Amino acid sequence: MLSARFSISWARQLASRVWSGRANCEDASPNRIDHLSEKMARTAEPKKDTSPRAAGPAGPQFEAKVATHYALAVLAQTEAFGLPGAIVDRLEFQRSGQGHPLDDIIVKATARTGEQRCLEVQAKRSMSFTEGDEIFAAVVAAIVEGRKKDAGRRFAVALERTSGPIENGVQEVLELSRHATDAQSFLTLLSTPGRGNEDMRRFIGALKKHLADHGCGTDDIVFEVAKSLSVLVFDYARPNFDRRTSRSHARATAGLRRQSSKPL
Repeated sequence: MLSARFSISWARQLASRVWSGRANCEDASPNRIDHLSEKMARTAEPKKDTSPRAAGPAGPQFEAKVATHYALAVLAQTEAFGLPGAIVDRLEFQRSGQGHPLDDIIVKATARTGEQRCLEVQAKRSMSFTEGDEIFAAVVAAIVEGRKKDAGRRFAVALERTSGPIENGVQEVLELSRHATDAQSFLTLLSTPGRGNEDMRRFIGALKKHLADHGCGTDDIVFEVAKSLSVLVFDYARPNFDRRTSRSHARATAGLRRQSSKPL
């Protein structure tokens, strides 16, 4: 088994594939990575039409770190956060013109049943998830477009910073949606003292408002979008990030597993 230190270094080199727009399992050999590193060292400027350095709204450093996280899953041939029960086999980047509106990182994976799954990840340094948040409104608009192409697609927002309202409101209500069987039971839980709170209801109100702007603000669609959405925190600047993230990932993954194990 590769040491953890070597694996991370190896994955960081693979993440440089971000700049060329694509990474997959074929890039996981040391020879391919060494060749890629030499090629990248000789490249003066990334291509402007596909480079996250030019197009990535979260900036190169944060977006590359998030890409590295998923590159590790490719190298290890394991599950990626946000797609439990599926093995990652390909990453794509900046694919808005090819049917992926949330296009910073597109994770393609295969479930044990052979089913192909897709997770679109948008990297943002911060987001308030409110009615007046233009960034959140743009993310919701992209989700609406993505659902038109594939109603079963999953979406995620990768954040560099979290907050009390995000942890106590957004994360809690997204997890709550995965415990509910339908929109009515979800709304009942949300209004039940001890299960829902003001931060949770405020987020659902904002989500409903932004969806309604695109003509799809029904309770059923709000519920389905909430179930398909994850908020992932990658706060590398803080001490013990990996330990806190592991706990957060475990909680969210457990909720997604419960959802995916329900009979259709």
